[in-house]
Amino acid sequence: MMSVFSESVLDDDTSVFGSFVEELAPGLVLLLIADAVWGIPKMGFFGTIAILCIGLVYYFFGRLNDWYSKKIFGGILPPFAPGSMMKHMEMATCGQYPWWLLEIANKSNSRVFRVSRPTKGHKCIVGEYQVAREILTDPQSKKPPAIYNQMRYVNGSGDASMFTLNGKRWHAKRRACVPAFSSSRVRKMNSIALEHTEAFLELLRNGDGVFDVSSDMQSLVLGAISESAFDYIMSPQEKKEFSESVRLSLIEYARNATVHTYRSWLGWLLPGRRRASVVAQRIRNIMIRVLKRYRESGETEGNRGTLIQLIASDDNAFRNDDEKLAQLVEFLVAGHDTTSYSISWALISLAKHPEIQTRLRDELSRMRPENWSQSEYLRMCMKESTRLNPVSSSTSVRVIGRDIRTKGGYVIPKGSTCFLWFLLLSRDPSVFDDPDEYKPSRWENPTREMLDSFMPFSLGARNCIGQTLAGAHLHTVVARICSEFELTVEDEGKVDFFMTLKPIGARLKVRRVSR
Repeated sequence: MMSVFSESVLDDDTSVFGSFVEELAPGLVLLLIADAVWGIPKMGFFGTIAILCIGLVYYFFGRLNDWYSKKIFGGILPPFAPGSMMKHMEMATCGQYPWWLLEIANKSNSRVFRVSRPTKGHKCIVGEYQVAREILTDPQSKKPPAIYNQMRYVNGSGDASMFTLNGKRWHAKRRACVPAFSSSRVRKMNSIALEHTEAFLELLRNGDGVFDVSSDMQSLVLGAISESAFDYIMSPQEKKEFSESVRLSLIEYARNATVHTYRSWLGWLLPGRRRASVVAQRIRNIMIRVLKRYRESGETEGNRGTLIQLIASDDNAFRNDDEKLAQLVEFLVAGHDTTSYSISWALISLAKHPEIQTRLRDELSRMRPENWSQSEYLRMCMKESTRLNPVSSSTSVRVIGRDIRTKGGYVIPKGSTCFLWFLLLSRDPSVFDDPDEYKPSRWENPTREMLDSFMPFSLGARNCIGQTLAGAHLHTVVARICSEFELTVEDEGKVDFFMTLKPIGARLKVRRVSR
């Protein structure tokens, strides 16, 4: 098969001069800023030349880095994705980025390739499960601060939390929170999620039979996690404000700023950055109310062992209130976002496949509700919806601590930044037959390759701390809704991506069935 790649970042629509200018971008940006502040005449001839030289040095070392990698590491670097640097950055900040990468991987002979960014070092997209597992389980792999530090601003103060840290501080925070996800705590939290599901079903029974799946599942999960993990009952207005604030802040901090690093330098000059700062403060204010409410009520038998009790009482792992608030924000943002969209995708998949939905409902009807989690077909349906539309399509980014060789014979050099795209892993046609189809039956007798490619909660020591709870919520909520209602698609909406894969505007119609 002919590859869509070239060994250069250039494609048919990119000139050599255009690529050269893009490599000079740092120097040109500095020149434009300096001109706006002082003006070229005030800088003088030598000042202008000096700034342009910065761009030339950047270009020279970029080419030297490629040459050095090829000579020293004894292998060929992964190829570039087609298109210019500007094209790569444009796609990385739009909602279609996962599908663009998937199309490149499917049309090429490599699922590991480089993308071009105006920052030092190689940036590699990884869609081979063997390479992804090797990177995630390697203790030398580290989270890149340049990317994860941007996400700290979501909490309104920029303080570090577990998701953004490496080393001893990460380990201390994780160890402090592990008891909140014990089997007994998960059962209790799941029972609260079931109560919120029953309240939602009552609304469906009395409504017009149509609901916005993403919006309603966000509200359901946000309320359940807030009550069970933080001992706080969120009002409908707080849920709405929190969800919208998270959406706007993630667009800036998790998508735009991680690609366009200059956005953090320019700060208040950019409307999107200013808006993100305002809504991040709203998120922080909500969590201040949550922490205040907990301290006023104090530790009780009911909240002992919850996340808020463990975080609020640990002054070693969380040294001050800023760190405690940052961690609370992280858990609520990550927990409700990933779980609610996972449930949404599962419901949409079932609504699109009535024969699968009927089979699942029939199996559930033959079981007691407390035993639904033991349903093998439910497990296969949830696993397949997670494979087809992995919510965390790319949340694992690592700087590798050693050279890694791909299945295709390419070498990813030590120090490269690797973006591990679970969508590319879970839709690999060499691993999954008909990878774009929803087929729960494929999990009846999965191959070793299928099991190794399925890693929705990441791997290794840095895997998702709340994966057991997320899985419990997914199985419980979907089973309860499906047991009482027949689902059909009223409006497919659209798919968007920033931080997670989201079915925006999708609406489902329900019809109550006899139980």
